[in-house]
Amino acid sequence: MKSIPLLRYTILAPTAALALAACSQQAAPPSPTPPPPPPPVVETPAPAPAPAPTYDDWRDAPKTAGAWRSIKQGSDPASAVYQAPGGETLVEIRCDNLRVDIRRAGTGSEELPMTFRTVQADGSFGADTRTARPVRPLMYEASVPAVDPMLDRISFSRGRFTLEVPGLPTLYLPSDPEMVRVFQECRAR
Repeated sequence: MKSIPLLRYTILAPTAALALAACSQQAAPPSPTPPPPPPPVVETPAPAPAPAPTYDDWRDAPKTAGAWRSIKQGSDPASAVYQAPGGETLVEIRCDNLRVDIRRAGTGSEELPMTFRTVQADGSFGADTRTARPVRPLMYEASVPAVDPMLDRISFSRGRFTLEVPGLPTLYLPSDPEMVRVFQECRAR
C-alpha cells in the first residue's frame, strides 16, 4: 500500500504544480487601444498689423525716428538725407539744374502724388501736391523748381512737416538746416 500513496504523489504532485502555476499566472494585459488621432491642425492666420495711429492734427504725431545728415561731394551742391536709426535712407534732397529733387523711400511702379503738409499750408486744402515717379530701386522722386514757395514753407514750418505718398507710411520730418542749405545752394546756382 505504500506504493499507492507514492504513486498518488507522483501523479498528483505535477498536476498540482501545473494547477498552481496556472493560477499564479496573470492574464496578459489587453493590448492597448491606440490613442485617438490628434485634432486636426487649424492654421490661424497671422494677426493683421495694428493700424497706424491717427491724430486729429498731424503736428501731434511723433517725429519719424531718424536724423538729417548733409552730404557734400566736390563742387556739387550739398544734398541732405534723412536716415532711420539703422542707417536706411528715408528721404534724400538734392539739387539738379536749379531743381530740387526730393526722393522718398518706397516701392512701386506707378506715378503717385507726393504731398507736403506744413504749418502754413495745413491739411490737404492748400497743400502742394507733386507727382512722384519711381526712380532707382525703392525710391520715389518729385522734382520742383528751386524757387518753389513750398520749399520755403517746408523750411519755416515751425520745426516739422509731413511727406506723404499714397500707400506708404506718412513721414513726420523735422525742418533742419541740412535740408535748408540744399534749397539755398540750389537757388544760388
